[in-house]
Amino acid sequence: MKKTIVFEIGRKAREIARKIGLENIECFADSSPENLKPIVGIPVISFEEMVQRAPEYDIILSIRLEELEQKLQMHNVHYWTNDISKESYFMRQDVIDMLDARLLDRYYYDKEAKLALYAQRYEDCFREEFLSDANRNLVEAFKEKNVDFIQSFFEKNYADNKMYCDEYYNTRPGMRLIRNIMMESMRGERYSSVCDLACGHGALLKQLKADGFQVQGVERSCVRAEGIIKSGISCTCADVENVPFDDETFNVVVCMECLEHIGAPTTVVKEAYRILRRSGMIFCTTPYGRWCDSDTHLRHFDENNLCTLLTQNGFEIVNILRIPYLNNSLNDNLFVAAIKK
Repeated sequence: MKKTIVFEIGRKAREIARKIGLENIECFADSSPENLKPIVGIPVISFEEMVQRAPEYDIILSIRLEELEQKLQMHNVHYWTNDISKESYFMRQDVIDMLDARLLDRYYYDKEAKLALYAQRYEDCFREEFLSDANRNLVEAFKEKNVDFIQSFFEKNYADNKMYCDEYYNTRPGMRLIRNIMMESMRGERYSSVCDLACGHGALLKQLKADGFQVQGVERSCVRAEGIIKSGISCTCADVENVPFDDETFNVVVCMECLEHIGAPTTVVKEAYRILRRSGMIFCTTPYGRWCDSDTHLRHFDENNLCTLLTQNGFEIVNILRIPYLNNSLNDNLFVAAIKK
């Protein structure tokens, strides 16, 4: 991999530097002469100097602005973007492999967040600040148990069966981290069967099935569930608060981007505990605080309330990390692994 020059300084440029490591940054560059002071000890060069040096380095445009892209194109500078398009630096397979290896290493050895945890009383409280009127209305409907409104809301939300950019395996570091942990820990029969609660379009399940795992999806959208079944994956259309499986059926339960959408997360965690075999593992992810917020988010999680939710219901925390939600984001998601005691 070449070293990089990150073009157009600002918050996004600093995030890129933190994400790929300062050791991989040759320098920053900026189109404004007023912004050429070093950042964290790394020089900032002019646009003109960057153009001269461009053939030797990967140029990453920190933020997509038409005027900046036109300027780079006018000078025949090949550049990578900071998003998840096909032109993105963070969709390159060599970059994905590098970042995934770092993430797996952090899972095994970075215990900083786990050591800082403290127990607190957990209750299934709803958010009190709202993203929009639609978000407020949905929260109020859950508080009032307005089943008709809730059902109508989600039917409209899933009506077109669209697969969003954050549902693909190759855009989601959390999916890949779960798979990498399972592949490394595949000793005996411990990880032989997997149940993915709120599995969406089944991207992770398809990958795990290809790896040889026995997989089962649970999805509240029957349209999505039918699509998963057609692809050859076992999937049940059901609510995650009441999954139709016997006790101690699975070795692993996955619960990704689910608990923030659910009226009663405690019930979901209890169901996960019930269907897991002894010493089985749950992998759970949620947005960190208000990062990646959505009209359908009923609550926010931080390290302490997410881990308390799990430990109060019979799990022992293996580790918790803040990780990227998408390839190009930075530590805006919570990832926790826990074992059924």
